[in-house]
Amino acid sequence: MTTAPESASVVAALRQLIVGGRYPPGTRLAEIPVAEGLGVSRTPVRLAFRTLEQEGLLEKVGKRGLVVRAFSSMRSGSAEADTRSKNCVLIWRSSWRTDQPERMASAS
Repeated sequence: MTTAPESASVVAALRQLIVGGRYPPGTRLAEIPVAEGLGVSRTPVRLAFRTLEQEGLLEKVGKRGLVVRAFSSMRSGSAEADTRSKNCVLIWRSSWRTDQPERMASAS
């Protein structure tokens, strides 16, 4: 069974990998390779994908699959949207905790 702290750690780790450039915009993400890279089961990865999609970091493509969304290409195309997007990235970076488990650090 997946615990809430484990799921939160996977969300934080994936967010850091995306924002840090390990998964650049346009990269298709699949549960199994990401789970293996983080050393966790598929369930917390699936939950993390859902969370990151709701936050706007991931985008559904077709019926199956998610890709990393480009930060500067918000749907409205306005400078205000670009600024909001960049501010979100800065907030995500500042919220990354330095005391994450070693397995999360090894994924980057």
